[in-house]
Amino acid sequence: MLDKRDTMALQEKRSLVQFGLNRRLLRCVGLWPEERGSPWRPSRWPNALLQQGSLAAMVTSELAALRQYWGGELSHTTINACIILLVAVALCKASSLVSLRRPIIQLMHTLQDTSVPQNEWEERIYSGAARHARLLTLVLCVDYAIVAFIWDSLPLLNFMQQSPESRYNNSDAIFSQYPIIALYPWEVQTGPAYAFTYTLQVMCGAIFTMTHLACDTFLMSLVIYICSQIDVLRASLQQLGRRADRVGAAAAVAEAQADAELSVGRLGGGSDPVKALCGQGSEQELYQELVACIKHHKNIIGYVGVLQQVLSPVALAQFMCSMVIICLSGFGIAISNDFGALCRYCVYFTGAAIQLLIFCWYGEVLITKSERVSEAAMGCGWTEVRGRHFKSSALILMIRAQRPLALTGSKFYVISLKTFVQLLNASYSFFAVLRQLNESGHREEEGALASL
Repeated sequence: MLDKRDTMALQEKRSLVQFGLNRRLLRCVGLWPEERGSPWRPSRWPNALLQQGSLAAMVTSELAALRQYWGGELSHTTINACIILLVAVALCKASSLVSLRRPIIQLMHTLQDTSVPQNEWEERIYSGAARHARLLTLVLCVDYAIVAFIWDSLPLLNFMQQSPESRYNNSDAIFSQYPIIALYPWEVQTGPAYAFTYTLQVMCGAIFTMTHLACDTFLMSLVIYICSQIDVLRASLQQLGRRADRVGAAAAVAEAQADAELSVGRLGGGSDPVKALCGQGSEQELYQELVACIKHHKNIIGYVGVLQQVLSPVALAQFMCSMVIICLSGFGIAISNDFGALCRYCVYFTGAAIQLLIFCWYGEVLITKSERVSEAAMGCGWTEVRGRHFKSSALILMIRAQRPLALTGSKFYVISLKTFVQLLNASYSFFAVLRQLNESGHREEEGALASL
């Protein structure tokens, strides 16, 4: 019978992996069901369709404005293109989560069920991962809120600084008085229409910002918790190595003692001195622990495979669009003379770079931690244990662990810091080409005017 203290200890053993904050963020944009294991509730579909449909309508109006004002002011076209790409990536993230919601929800519950600590060092690893994921989510909430506030407030400040006569009559000033350059089926240059249109754009901006925030923090939290599973596996292999060293040392002592007894003719027949000193099932227990570690590694590989399914199209869209946004916003910073437009370009540049860095940073963390599994497997004591099955199993684990776990963008590239640097270099190359073409065009115009 368990006493009261043991019963309380068993009740306190629960999963330290929690997605409460991430689920609440996803529910805000209609991308998460209500109950565990339940199908996608019909009550959530109107919310998801309303919010994501508003983003689709937002992209449509922006594309119409891009077509309408094509060939006009270059800064307006650049700003419009940046916003279109940001909204398109948000729609891609939302559609990926919705289409693969069942395996993702199953992965989340599996990580929660397998993250119940059995000892102190597992509790330290899982609690550290939970704090890391929560801190990342909170930091990104603050960062995205600051970016959204700057993005929404700059056009309003520009509108308030202008004279009443020029607020609604200057067609060129309209581009700087709204957060989004878009076409609408109503007149937007009157007072009430301006307030309604501005509020509508702020709401749409909040939706796609929340979509980015919810999807990014949820996916990166999954990566963090998978990395915690890798840390537990490494710690288990290290514990196994220390036990194997003790068993191997005891076996060496037993063999030396047996040789000494054999030399004086005192060794009893039919007895195994190694088992007598080390215990009857020491090596068998070590082999069972190694098998458990191999199964754990196999499960981790499966976790990464499920995450790869949803992250692959998201990463491809995020990286390609971020590269273009960094290029266009850098070009806008170089050619802009207006302070408001300059601040907006800086917001786009910073936001795209941060999103790119988050994906690459945690992709690099996953690669680095998985590479260390091979080192831990090499130190699991396979040289000290005499059993052939133990040695062959350890060898299989070492060979498989030498191939690191990595997330890719639709198999085109590995998500890592090296890819981050390569994309920044590509963005700078495109920026240099655009700037050179722009300067060449200005020189040709000046030459044509001088000839007249």
